[in-house]
Amino acid sequence: MELADILKGLEYFEVEGKNEEIKSLSCDSRKAGKQSLFFCIPGLKSDGHSFAEAAISKGAAALVVERFLPLEPKVTQVRVKDARHAMAVMAANFCGNPARKMRLIGVTGTNGKTTTTYIIREILKTAGIKTGLIGTTCNMIGDKKLPAALTTPDPIELHKLFSDMLDDGVETVIMEVSAHAIDLRKLDGVTADIAVFTNLSQDHLDYFGDMEKYSAAKQAYFNPYYCKSAVINIDDFFGRKIAAGCRVPLITFGVDNPADVFAVNYEATDRGIKYIINLFDDVYDIKFSLSGRYNMYNTLCAAAVCHTLGVGIKDIARGIQKVAYVPGRYNILDTRPYTVIVDYAHTPDGIVNIAATAREFCKGRLIIIFGCGGNRDKAKRPLMGAAAGKCADFCILTSDNPRFEDPFEIMRQAEKGLMESLCRYVCIENRAEAIAHAVKYARKNDVILILGKGDESYQEIMGIRHPFSDAETVYQVTGKTGKAEAK
Repeated sequence: MELADILKGLEYFEVEGKNEEIKSLSCDSRKAGKQSLFFCIPGLKSDGHSFAEAAISKGAAALVVERFLPLEPKVTQVRVKDARHAMAVMAANFCGNPARKMRLIGVTGTNGKTTTTYIIREILKTAGIKTGLIGTTCNMIGDKKLPAALTTPDPIELHKLFSDMLDDGVETVIMEVSAHAIDLRKLDGVTADIAVFTNLSQDHLDYFGDMEKYSAAKQAYFNPYYCKSAVINIDDFFGRKIAAGCRVPLITFGVDNPADVFAVNYEATDRGIKYIINLFDDVYDIKFSLSGRYNMYNTLCAAAVCHTLGVGIKDIARGIQKVAYVPGRYNILDTRPYTVIVDYAHTPDGIVNIAATAREFCKGRLIIIFGCGGNRDKAKRPLMGAAAGKCADFCILTSDNPRFEDPFEIMRQAEKGLMESLCRYVCIENRAEAIAHAVKYARKNDVILILGKGDESYQEIMGIRHPFSDAETVYQVTGKTGKAEAK
């Protein structure tokens, strides 16, 4: 594609050089190739402008820059105001703007994004609609699974994925939208048919600094540039704030506040929930295999989205009931006479939610195993400790993904909250040993919650991902064999 065609839609740019034929895009100089276009993206840790010569040596024919560079040999340079915005728009152009040819649902929020996208996917599948899924656990084209590195891929990868989905006959794409993706302008030039807000609680303050900036990033998604309509949790404080300032057609869901879609007669067991949904005065029985009040919200949200897309209430109810498993979310292991649940909960609010669910059916003691991720929001660590201590009868504080931090220092920070809770606890840095200790400690009717990593198959330590699975570790130490289930 000619460079001039890739530039269409940019409000401002200056070109020095000729109109090159471009064969590929890259923002990583190591992936640049012959006749590629290289984006010089400024960053906190490194500046892409510093890698321009490396990209040229690999064959890059043109650069997108925020300042013209004195380079020899000379190559075409396109100066823009914001290289991230330019990369998003130009990546869409390069792939033929595939997202415009499919329906797009963008789901944002602190918790519930993955589960909600899986439910929406199953409902649409039940209604005979071929879907694509983009999210934390994996990407999917129809039933074909692809690995996912980021919750929301960078624009070059994202639009290639959209293109592959379109070529495979996908009609509707459901994607998780992270606050980072919004702030880093990954979705510039992409307008969702429906933007969805699940909830907001403390997370990612290592990046955003404070809750005001974090919530502002989420709120920025709900405007006509990014979406045509919205589905919002009206029971969430920030949801009400977003709804009040929303400039697109809006549908609300909730239980505690007047909403377009709501639930009554909620009941829960360890094996699921049931309630009666009121969907714009259309009433129907709902059954879902994952337990917990928060999963009632996830299903209400999915129902509201699919109703907006024209799916009937019977297909909505059937689709919800078909969801038996969401990777790393409320996965029950076969460990009778006690219960072990593996869940991705990694925020204070997430811990409270999953613990409250377990309390609804726990006849014995509630044991929580948790840790905190390294090189992430440090401020939430004592809050996670306090949340776990408040909810559990016994806690085991362990290591999560320490990344490049000292795991013992991470644990000390989380322990401050635990100590304030007065809950009985032990600290065991080795995660496998922590799980083994809980299993040995457990008695009949106890519930063990193993939180933080969900279905991750690794533990990241000093840049190396070591093979590790919470579920597999449970089966190893119990001597049982089985598969995580959610039913």
